[in-house]
This record gives sequence, structure tokens and C-alpha cells, in this order.
Amino acid sequence: MRNGLLRHKIELQAASTTTQDFDHTRTWTTYATVMGRKHEPRGKEVDTGLQLQGEMTHKFEVRYRDDISVKHRVLWRDRTFDIFAVENPDGRRKRMILRCTEHRSDGD
Repeated sequence: MRNGLLRHKIELQAASTTTQDFDHTRTWTTYATVMGRKHEPRGKEVDTGLQLQGEMTHKFEVRYRDDISVKHRVLWRDRTFDIFAVENPDGRRKRMILRCTEHRSDGD
């Protein structure tokens, strides 16, 4: 992967949950900042029961890391993306594709 393509600063975040007096609070903390490439989003329609709902998927390409999973999320500029798939496309552990959907705020 050429360095010139990795021009976006991407923060990788992990969740942690704290419990105090039976109240659970989830917070997100940045555990790594990496350079990556953001690919243009693709739209698709998702059939959810009786209604159609639009969904945009985004793709980030980063150098290979073994500490990224679907439990994490991506922070890019002022936007947050939930990771739903992590791929090692050529199997050589040189790069990873993070497939994401933009996070919809639900209080966290």
C-alpha cells in the first residue's frame, strides 16, 4: 500500500463500561490514531420488514493491525462509524478494510 493514499487521520476507539450504584455507563476511548484511506460511501436499500430503509456503508483502509474488531468504532473528522466487518483482503497482513456504518447517536 502506497503511503500517499493514507492521508486521513483515523481514530480507533474501544468501549468501556463503568458501573456505579447499578447504573451502567458506556464511554469510548481512543486507543490508536492511524493514517488511512476513506473510500466513498455506497448506498443500498435494506428491507426491514414492511418498510425500506436506506443505509450508507463506508470503507476505511488502514495498515494491518491485530487489535481491531467489530467491537470498536472509527472516529474520522467529527463523524463516528460503527465497524461491522474487518477484512484482511489479500491474507498477507499488510492492510485491512474496515466496513462501517455511520453511527446514529443514541446517547453514547
